[in-house]
Amino acid sequence: MRVLLLRSSRGFFGAERVVLDLARNLPATGFDPCVACLDDAREPHLELVTRASEAGIDTLTFPIRGRVDVGAIRAIARALLDGAFDLLHVHDYKTQFLGLAAARLARRPVVATLHGETGESAAVRLYESAARPTLRLLDGVVAVSATLLAIARRWGPRGGATHISNGIDAEAVSAAVEAAEPHAAAAGSVDGAPVILSLGRLSKEKGHHHLIEAVAGLEGVRPRLIIAGDGVEREALALRGEAVGVDLVMPGYVTDVPSLLRSADVLAQPSLKEGLPIAVLEAMAAGVPVIATRVGDLPEVLDGGAGALVPAGDVTALRDALAVALADETARRAMGAAGAARARLRHDVRVVATRYAEELYRPAITAAGKGAAP
Repeated sequence: MRVLLLRSSRGFFGAERVVLDLARNLPATGFDPCVACLDDAREPHLELVTRASEAGIDTLTFPIRGRVDVGAIRAIARALLDGAFDLLHVHDYKTQFLGLAAARLARRPVVATLHGETGESAAVRLYESAARPTLRLLDGVVAVSATLLAIARRWGPRGGATHISNGIDAEAVSAAVEAAEPHAAAAGSVDGAPVILSLGRLSKEKGHHHLIEAVAGLEGVRPRLIIAGDGVEREALALRGEAVGVDLVMPGYVTDVPSLLRSADVLAQPSLKEGLPIAVLEAMAAGVPVIATRVGDLPEVLDGGAGALVPAGDVTALRDALAVALADETARRAMGAAGAARARLRHDVRVVATRYAEELYRPAITAAGKGAAP
């Protein structure tokens, strides 16, 4: 059976990594994947299909002009028919709108993964809100956190909704970090000071501005703060870091994540809202201690000593947690080891792919075959 995984990508971040890892592991479950992206000339980001192609996975791109493109809907529908796909799997609000229309034209079931809402602008918040009612039209929904699952179930997808946490290949991540050289962004820190790393899209919901304030408030140590990623908040964050005197390096969008993890003493995830960030799982797999906020599934993932948790938006609590972690190397090592064990035990991508196949794909295809889908 064939499945088309469709994403409207704006780079290669956590959700893109989830799609790629899922596609890599689907063949073992009996599904033949094809990874596709919308190709918007105004903001071209085809990193996902590039990496999928390099991994030997079939890929497609669909040119799109404007927010509603009937031509793109028809192109997706044709691809579903011409490629003999049994299922369409969408991964964001834009592909949810387009995919629903295309799948109905092609008479194919369509399912979705909710990776999280960014709310990074008024327009995006409007589109995300508008996408919620369409959840009821889907033939199945996966939410990557309990919070997102509650949102999905509120709208009652006809194919039901289930919670499947993100997964990673923990052994591969650990090996890549072990083999990596320290990243250039970590070089030249003051007197060999510790390195605090944060990875992700630079948007307000990621809480990086709180992290900068917390680092600025540390006493007796001046760590290097590396905030890797790109987004609309980049300039504001850089200016704030300079204003409060933080040793801040912002290398932008980084492909060599293992080298950053190799350089880090602590990973900080200060999100105001979140599902389950891949950066946290990768840091855990690499044995890097994690300090994160109590949002999304992070409390469940980091309990039992696998990480330290603070209230979202609480700069003082974040500062204190960083101070404790940086002051005690033995405690950092213990936290890192606990996180690595947890990542291997609970978040293996092979288990995640099997759950997608058995709990999302097969039920949707079976229901469509019985006439549940129009």
